[in-house]
Amino acid sequence: MDRRQVHVVIANFGGFGGLKEDAYAHTTGSLKPWLEEQEAVTVEIVESKEALLERLSNAPPVSVVVFRSRGTIGIARETRRRHGVRCVVLTGLMPTNEVTILEKDVSHEAIASVILRR
Repeated sequence: MDRRQVHVVIANFGGFGGLKEDAYAHTTGSLKPWLEEQEAVTVEIVESKEALLERLSNAPPVSVVVFRSRGTIGIARETRRRHGVRCVVLTGLMPTNEVTILEKDVSHEAIASVILRR
């Protein structure tokens, strides 16, 4: 089976609340090598919004941009709208007073962890 190449860009900037840079290091540091182990995946890390915009304008086309914090959700929405690229925003805390959207095909354990969060 021939799989299409997936080009992932991790946006390693921005934050939420008072978290310091090192609070995000584990996520970025562990996600990149895990993704690179997957078949037909390349991963790049950009360190600023300007670097992200530059990368989006160059080949090869970006398939997915992963933002490391819900503090960047506005940038993710703008990126999606302007560049048509799929955007994923990671969060340590689920937003309160917001609708939570989950893909149905994730594990029951993942769904339950969100449903049962108090």
